Amino acid sequence: MLTEGDVVDRCRAKGVTDEGIETVLAIRSSPPARRVGGPGKNLSICFRFASRKMRLTIQAESLSIEAAALYLCEFSPNIHEFYDQPSAKLRFPYRNKSGRRTWANSTADLFVISDDFIGWEEWKNSPDLLKLSAEKPGRFLCDTQGKVFRSPPAEQYAARMGLGFRIRSELDLSYRLVENFRFLLDFLSQGVADELTSAEMAYLDARYRGQRWCLLKDLIDQELLPADRVYNLVLSNGLCVDLESDRLSFPEFCRVFRSEEDMMIAKRLSVYPVSGDLQVGVKLTRNGKELHVEEASVDSVSLIGVAGVKEVIPRFVLDEQINRGLITLQGKDADPVLDQLNRAGRDELEEANRRIKAVTRLNAGEAVSEVAKELKVSRRTLLVWKKRYLAGLHELGDGYVGLLPNTRGRGNRGPRLPGELEKLVQDVLETHFAVKERPPVTHAYGRLLSLCDERKLVPPSERTFYLRANNRDHVETTRARQGDKAAYQLESGMNQGQSMPVDFSGQYAMDVIHADHTELELELVCSRSGANLGRPWLTLLIDCFSGMPLGYAVLYDPPSYRSIMIAIRSMVQRFGYMPSNIWADGGAEFRSVYFESLVAKYGGSILRRDGKPRHGAIIERFFGSVQTQLIHRLKGNTQATSGNVRELTRKVNPRLNAIWTLHEFDKALSDLLEHLRAHAQSSELESPLEKYARSERTLGVRRNRQVLYDQKFIISTLPTTRKGTAKVNSRTGVRVNHIDYWHSSFRASDVRNKCVQVRYDPYDIGFVYAYIRGGWQKCQAGSYYDVFRGRSERELNVLLSEHRQRKGLARKQRTLTMRELARLFDLFEEREATLSQRQQAKDSERLLITVEAPLEEENAFNTSSSEIAVESNSRNEIKVDYSALIPEDF
Repeated sequence: MLTEGDVVDRCRAKGVTDEGIETVLAIRSSPPARRVGGPGKNLSICFRFASRKMRLTIQAESLSIEAAALYLCEFSPNIHEFYDQPSAKLRFPYRNKSGRRTWANSTADLFVISDDFIGWEEWKNSPDLLKLSAEKPGRFLCDTQGKVFRSPPAEQYAARMGLGFRIRSELDLSYRLVENFRFLLDFLSQGVADELTSAEMAYLDARYRGQRWCLLKDLIDQELLPADRVYNLVLSNGLCVDLESDRLSFPEFCRVFRSEEDMMIAKRLSVYPVSGDLQVGVKLTRNGKELHVEEASVDSVSLIGVAGVKEVIPRFVLDEQINRGLITLQGKDADPVLDQLNRAGRDELEEANRRIKAVTRLNAGEAVSEVAKELKVSRRTLLVWKKRYLAGLHELGDGYVGLLPNTRGRGNRGPRLPGELEKLVQDVLETHFAVKERPPVTHAYGRLLSLCDERKLVPPSERTFYLRANNRDHVETTRARQGDKAAYQLESGMNQGQSMPVDFSGQYAMDVIHADHTELELELVCSRSGANLGRPWLTLLIDCFSGMPLGYAVLYDPPSYRSIMIAIRSMVQRFGYMPSNIWADGGAEFRSVYFESLVAKYGGSILRRDGKPRHGAIIERFFGSVQTQLIHRLKGNTQATSGNVRELTRKVNPRLNAIWTLHEFDKALSDLLEHLRAHAQSSELESPLEKYARSERTLGVRRNRQVLYDQKFIISTLPTTRKGTAKVNSRTGVRVNHIDYWHSSFRASDVRNKCVQVRYDPYDIGFVYAYIRGGWQKCQAGSYYDVFRGRSERELNVLLSEHRQRKGLARKQRTLTMRELARLFDLFEEREATLSQRQQAKDSERLLITVEAPLEEENAFNTSSSEIAVESNSRNEIKVDYSALIPEDF
């Protein structure tokens, strides 16, 4: 990367203003901007690329365009720095289609600092740019003279600051070159290769044997010229390879030339098809759909589809798509003989064979009457056959083609409906049938009848209208009526007509690995109490090139960042490699900061298949194999619960028949994966281990991908808890996975009762790491350590997972018990309330008895209220009579 002074000097040399220099420095120091694609639609990042030139992780939103542009910038010697999603947004005015002045707020895809350009770059597909140039002609322009796409308002905005703005498309890319760049990316970090030694030169001369080139497969020798040395020489131009034509990942077809002159001679001999002089009526095929040339000029070509959809394509775009094989020519530009042979069916070929035999006999001099009698045809028919044979021989140079029966061309093949009525039918289907309300086709036909009455047209029959509806593109109709997910089920899984820079199958071992989770159809029990602990989750890593399972994790926890880290650790422990690309879905566990940091630290990239589940078919098929070959053969599998649950009895209930523990099942799964690694599948001739070894032998060992399974790697893969933090207790420490851990720093007043970040080792229950005062501190467990001492790493992982699940179920049981006690005390409180009411009633009755006594009781005591009052007063005031006589005994 350049220093700030170098950037300022380059900007001043290019005439960048002070405002522009401030903008460039702000882009270099600011994080990438977040982009939102319309209301309610967030554009998720589908690609993260670890750039060695930038020493940063660069992100892209498109694999077909932006990801390829990142590789192009990484390998281009003229580009010094490039930044994705620059924070400085572009705001400029332009005229919309109606001529009204409006403003555009956009974020460019890249900001590039190179020798000849400093400014923003916007990368888009050429079909999208053609639509934008038609919808927003004041903002996007297709320059046919310069054969580029432009945005004049954005260029004027950037020019005020002395910067540039350019629009680029897939026409500026060579996907074969991008694939080779991806292949050579690992060797880029190894520096420039040394020059060829005399022994290597002698070896190459013996291999070429006086020829201009030899195959890459024949050039690799493990002793004299190993694969890693060969690819280093290719990267440093020590060996000449046409990177725009040949693929390095196929060494049996890749050519290595003696010199650049020999490579240029071979490239001149290559003939690429071009559009030529296209005429009206010529047929083209794009993505399996036929198009007809309606108009053709020097600058543009007008094409019309089967459904009557018209589009205008610039001539340079059409030529480029034909050169890349995205569009194939038919009709007049194709070979007429080959075209007619391709159209002929089996019955037509059999009839032509019968006719050619008859014509051959006539040319040999046999009598017409004898041949006609033997073949049971008329003399006139034989003469017609001979005439057609001679016409085909004269016009096309092949008489056999003239004898083909043109069965498909018989009858009236032209359109039956007038052009105006045909257009009206297509418009009605577009506006009243292919809509999200999903009306029946009868509704659209009714609208057509009313429109025909208004325009005084004869409507087509109902059957004809239904045929037009059935002949529409089924995928597009389903997308308009049911949405993208329903249409995705009908699309082809091969991405026809699209050249993707990322090979889903992987170019070499550890190039692309798939990561995903699934809940296994098996009930497991506790190894100590035998209680049912539920169904576990399997996290699996699969190598796309060899189809080999690399790492796995079996946990009770749902898919999370923890299971991914455990699987990666098992992969590195088993193979000692980190992959170049990890292909995952859009789950939150794959967007963790720790996971992205780990992948970026070892120079890998993250690919996302958001919304495209078919791209994960490799690992989904492997999940199915694990379920059928192992899970469904064990006791406690849950196949019985997938049907009618009402028919489930205790005899076949999986929860009552479960006997497998997590530890025993983990060993069984490990044995199955080892078997699948060592044995070839039914459709393959090589086992995954043999493919893996062949990749290292012919496609390079790639030692920069090797990772030591040491303490440094272990700490970088430590997972965190679900919350990510734990509260510090000054007496017990932090609680992680239901276990208390202690460190002396917890006594500090600034840490007490604070939530700190924690990370734990799934293979060592005795310690966790807490982020305290700017560093990770190792905390020791106060209990449970003796239980897990002396266990292997796999056993520790299984026991810890079972321990967490048991504690979690115990917590749930405790919660249920507390709820039952709460309900019981509610009953106690109701009883207490009832008893209190009864006691209050009794006290009230007793009070009534004391205060309001009956009259007969008063007579019985023969006292009056006045007397009671006098007696009461006399008790309160005691008076002594001294005149009374004192007894003698006193």
